[in-house]
Amino acid sequence: MTTENKTIYEAFLEAQKQIETITKDATANAGSFKYNYATLSQVMDMIKKPLNDNGLFVCQPIEGDKVITKIFYKDGLMIADMGTPIICARVNDPQAQGSAISYARRYGLMSLLCLSAEDDDGVKAMPIKSPVTPKQTNNDEVVRESIETKDGDCEVCGETLVFKTGTTKDGKKYQGYFCPNSKQGEKHTVTNFKYL
Repeated sequence: MTTENKTIYEAFLEAQKQIETITKDATANAGSFKYNYATLSQVMDMIKKPLNDNGLFVCQPIEGDKVITKIFYKDGLMIADMGTPIICARVNDPQAQGSAISYARRYGLMSLLCLSAEDDDGVKAMPIKSPVTPKQTNNDEVVRESIETKDGDCEVCGETLVFKTGTTKDGKKYQGYFCPNSKQGEKHTVTNFKYL
C-alpha cells in the first residue's frame, strides 16, 4: 500500500463502518411465494451519505455490456470492480433493458461495498415443497411440476429462481432452476436444467 493509496482506503473503511445493513423495501412474487428485496433506490439512499461524508462518491458508467462500479475519493483516486454484466434477452424493449441495468447497478454496488440485505422474509433459508400440480404450457403440453427449493436470482428481472422437477406429457423427466416470470418467447434465467 502506497502512502497515496492509504487515503482512499482509510476513507473507504470509515464509510463501510457507517453504512447500516440494507433494509429490504420492496416485495415481489415468485410463484405462490412472496419475498422482499432491496431496490436500487434503497441501496443508494443508504450508502450515499456515509460515502459522501468520507469524501467518496459513486459513478456507474456502462462500458460495452457491463455496468462498471467506481468509487472515487475527493483527490481523484478510485476503487473499481471488473463490471457486472447487463443481461437482457429483449434488446428492443427499453423497459426490460432499464430493469437489467438497474439490476446490474444494484448488485455491482452491493458487491463492491461488501453489503448484504437484511433477510426479513426467511423464505430463501428454507426448503419449500408444494403439491404437484398439472400446468398447461403454451404448446398445450401438460407438465407436472413440483417446486422444492429456491436459489439465486434471475439475471433479467431479479426474481428468485425456483427449483422445479417435472414430467412432460411425453414422459420426459426434467429438473432445473427457473425464473417464475419465464414466458414463451422471453428469455429469463434457467440454470442447471437437465432431462433425467
